[in-house]
Amino acid sequence: MKHSGKKRLIHDGFSLIEVLISMVILSIGLLGAMALQATSLKEAQVSNYRDNATLIAQSVLDAIRANRANAVGYAITLAASAPTGTSITATDLQNFKNSAAELLPSGNGSITVSAGTSTATINLQWSESRVKSGTDSQEFSYVSEY
Repeated sequence: MKHSGKKRLIHDGFSLIEVLISMVILSIGLLGAMALQATSLKEAQVSNYRDNATLIAQSVLDAIRANRANAVGYAITLAASAPTGTSITATDLQNFKNSAAELLPSGNGSITVSAGTSTATINLQWSESRVKSGTDSQEFSYVSEY
């Protein structure tokens, strides 16, 4: 059975349309995969910030536990800068404030110590504006006995 030239052209045209439709579907799929990858990277960075906040809080809490006799001296506000001096408490607070500033974007921290209940509350704040739209500020609060 022989095909006429006209039928052959129509058949080739359908193949071209099929290829173009396949390319469009593939392009949409690849764009979706790229968007998924970008979201994954953003969320991984947010997770890294929270992990850093946890490590900073646990580190200063360990320092408070090691210097339990001077635990009340670890109280510091967000607005306060790291104390100067070479005492153990001053050095620990310098490390706390420096770690918050270095490991968290626009990071800062405060510590509230309750001697009556032997609890310490460590608050850390940072900005996630680099990974989320706007000026999304995050706060992490860690409360534990010392």
